[in-house]
Amino acid sequence: AKTKITDGLKKELSQALGQRPQGMWAARLPFEYQEFHGHELPWKDLGFTSVVELLSCVPDVCRVERPQSNSDWMIYYKPSESTLYLLCTVKKKAASSWSCTRIV
Repeated sequence: AKTKITDGLKKELSQALGQRPQGMWAARLPFEYQEFHGHELPWKDLGFTSVVELLSCVPDVCRVERPQSNSDWMIYYKPSESTLYLLCTVKKKAASSWSCTRIV
């Protein structure tokens, strides 16, 4: 039986996946997750048969795609609306405080 995925685990997944905005192979995620958080991704303990099965249950955290039928699955991080707003705010602040000096 599958266990409910907690908000804490979703946050940890988001943090690990957010390190690779260009996407990451599903086989790589357990290593990235452990490196980032210092403990294993508990997909087996939660009753899932694979990392992809776990990730398919959190569509608000990531998108799971298979580029080719015989390849590994690719995982793409889906930032939340609040995360996107924060990123835009940081970029705007950085742009407004940044000035370009012409060197002749």
